[in-house]
Amino acid sequence: MINLEAILGNCGASLRDVVKVNVYLSDMVTFDEMNHAYLEVFAEFPPARISVGGVGLALGAAVEIDCIAYNRHSEQGNQESAASQASGERGITPLRR
Repeated sequence: MINLEAILGNCGASLRDVVKVNVYLSDMVTFDEMNHAYLEVFAEFPPARISVGGVGLALGAAVEIDCIAYNRHSEQGNQESAASQASGERGITPLRR
């Protein structure tokens, strides 16, 4: 989630602007742990979410997350998306800014 927050910040948005999250888990056994962390980050107004388990993730990652955010702070006022794939300590890979 730290990676998502950094990417959103680079786009002029924040976690409060996230409207949809996709979570990919290598094993659904970790769902409760992920859900607890998710609800800590999105405590007030959790965005829509899809959680998919049992998928083989790149580089042996346990979790990958991407999101769509509405950047109401952009100069054009247009809908923009910020997405990333965040896996453990792999770093940040923005898909679109």
